[in-house]
Amino acid sequence: FLEYRGLDSALRTALDSGALGSPSISDITPVKKDHSFFTLIKIAALGLIALGLLYLLPQETALEMEEKQDAGVAVFMRGLDAEFEGSTYLEGDTVPPGKLKLSKGFIELEFYSGASLVMEGPAELEIVSKNGGVLHRGKLRAQVPEHAHGFTITSKDVQLVDLGTSFGMAVGSEKGTQVQVFDGKVEIFSPNALPKLGEGTELSAGQGRFLKSNFKSETIDVD
Repeated sequence: FLEYRGLDSALRTALDSGALGSPSISDITPVKKDHSFFTLIKIAALGLIALGLLYLLPQETALEMEEKQDAGVAVFMRGLDAEFEGSTYLEGDTVPPGKLKLSKGFIELEFYSGASLVMEGPAELEIVSKNGGVLHRGKLRAQVPEHAHGFTITSKDVQLVDLGTSFGMAVGSEKGTQVQVFDGKVEIFSPNALPKLGEGTELSAGQGRFLKSNFKSETIDVD
């Protein structure tokens, strides 16, 4: 510390006496810049810009990634004395498109569209999509909320399009399909038709039909 103070005092004396003289521009040696420091600054700035652009790009959410991996269209909610032919399901299992064969008992499914149904065995339901399926045999009752309008159940005799309601369908050994509307409205079409809402036969709460393969129907009581 004393050496630095002595050096400072000597420099001040020399400057006051003019011994060091006045430096000219030619006497000043340019200080070399440390370009490596500025290069690092540029790299860091570019990295931040790149991260910002990645953030602005559409990001795939965890839910979207899960939906891509999930081939199901419904969830198995619960069963009562249920026995299956083939695949067996537990509560919370996802159910993919395909035939679901119930030997006995009852099961409840909730489709991704929001519609739910209870099926009684023996029954066979071919699940087509989150918006419905084909009942080959057995009985079911469906509950369809407003946001799931258009949920469709088809049999060999009829195509039923729900308009936000509760309905039942039974396909038995007899040559025909029973349809009952408990609440709201449905439209029914022939099984091979391309359904257009407003052009089908409308059934309201308390109405029922027994439909045959030629789409001829007769009125039945609602249980």
